[in-house]
Amino acid sequence: MSDPAASALVTTSNATPVAVDAAAAPVGGTTPSSSPEPPITGAVLAKRAGFAVLLGALLAAFVIWGPAVCPVRNSVGVPCPGCGLTRATMALLEGDFHAALHFHPLVWLMLPIFVVMVIEEVYIFVRRDRLTLLARIPTIIWWPVGVTILVVWIARFFGAFGGPVDPPDFGRSWLGMLIHWLAG
Repeated sequence: MSDPAASALVTTSNATPVAVDAAAAPVGGTTPSSSPEPPITGAVLAKRAGFAVLLGALLAAFVIWGPAVCPVRNSVGVPCPGCGLTRATMALLEGDFHAALHFHPLVWLMLPIFVVMVIEEVYIFVRRDRLTLLARIPTIIWWPVGVTILVVWIARFFGAFGGPVDPPDFGRSWLGMLIHWLAG
């Protein structure tokens, strides 16, 4: 056994005292991996917050004034499950609730989830300088939301909720152009 001053007695589950080296034992029940992060200075917080605001402003400007960009629609010519959510959000912000529901009937569900996710991501980025990228949202939320989005997306192709916002257009998609080029 090592120096008595550097050891401690720990009682195991079967009530047998066991000698533990105090230098190797965690202090206060914490391990090095769970130790608190060093405090962040105000200048670092301000720099991260400024970066987040600038990035958010650029993204908002692109969404408001930029072209409609949907990778699914551009690649295969079919509107994606979230097609119309940006336009629905813009209609909501303008107070046009009927148009918002026409563009996407799930805007009332998706907008609050999106706002909470963005606020959480910005907070984590500013405080800890990392992005979690949706890792903190429980599966119990993602499954019902994902299934609901897919059901509404399929139902819209059959005319429910006013049908798809944009009808399929295979000729202008990358896949359609590739097939046309390969065919001849």
